[in-house]
Amino acid sequence: MRLRGALTALLLVAALPAGAQQRWVAFSDPAQGFSAQFPGPPRENSKPVDGKFPLTAYQYQFADGSGVYNISVIAFAGGHNPNPGPAFLTVMIANYARGSGATVRTQYAITLAGRPGMEAIAEDSAHNRFHLIDVVVLGTRAYLIVSEGARGHETSPEAVQFRNSFRLG
Repeated sequence: MRLRGALTALLLVAALPAGAQQRWVAFSDPAQGFSAQFPGPPRENSKPVDGKFPLTAYQYQFADGSGVYNISVIAFAGGHNPNPGPAFLTVMIANYARGSGATVRTQYAITLAGRPGMEAIAEDSAHNRFHLIDVVVLGTRAYLIVSEGARGHETSPEAVQFRNSFRLG
């Protein structure tokens, strides 16, 4: 009887979607002022960015066969603070979309981590990669939270969990 129960439980777990079986990993970078949950340990890197103001881009990314989960922190230096208004947030989303070869399909204002922000859904030209894109600003940093995957990923429980897990402070 116990064997039947164990087999039934095993079959139920095997029948769950892949995302439901994943163990999400809590990650934080106090120096960059955020925390989030990723489907696995993210890779980290940083690099200076040339432009009108001195910037450093910090990237935290986890990728597996079904999706890519990315948080980019753009840190402004020299006393320059990004404008948290809709125009700046829209430019951030447009720059991400252009850099990833995607087209923004919808965009709207949201509140994320207690801050006003912007959210967008984009897709690539082959219509096989879909992106859920969020951007918020706090102080001298702009945070770009993106998950990408096959059609349907942009509204999947995994994409929503990633976005909703993002915290500032």
